[in-house]
Formats: sequence, structure tokens, C-alpha cells
Amino acid sequence: MSKTDELEILREAVAKLGPGSYCGPWLAGQIPGIEADIRGDVVPLADWHADRLEREADALRQRATLDALRTRDAANDLVAVGPRRMRRRRPDRFATNSATT
Repeated sequence: MSKTDELEILREAVAKLGPGSYCGPWLAGQIPGIEADIRGDVVPLADWHADRLEREADALRQRATLDALRTRDAANDLVAVGPRRMRRRRPDRFATNSATT
């Protein structure tokens, strides 16, 4: 299928949708840009944008997974040695000072 064929199909679709349809007016307004992109062999931005967003989402998932693993490991370390540390670091509020009693 040629570029001219694709543009003709697009124009026909806009005409069939008509001005009273949900997306007809919007699509009609997009035709000049779409025509320019097709003639210039420009990759549609929606595809480029979706690919970029997918890469960013993958990177965020990887970072979140690593953060979750680090948090889990840190929590496991605290559970393993935490009670002894907490007793040493936290003074007993109810202890009496033998020098003052």
C-alpha cells in the first residue's frame, strides 16, 4: 500500500465519521500533521512516546524491586540483631537512680 493510498483511506474515514461523531472533528484536525509525517517518513509520535514510556516504566520497576530487596534485607538484619541493640541504646525509663533514693 502506498502513502497516497493510506492518506486516501484516512480522508475517507474522516468523511464517514462526519462532524457529528465523537472523534471525526478531532481526526480531521490531525490530517495535515499526519500527512506531513507520512510524506516525511516520520515515525508516529505515539509509538515513539509509548516506547519511551515503556522503557521508563521498566527502569522504575527495576529500581523499585532493588529498593524493596534492600529494605527487606535491612529489616531482616534488624530483626536478627535488633532486640539486643534496642535494649542497649534505649535507657530504661523506669529504672531508679540508686544515688537519689
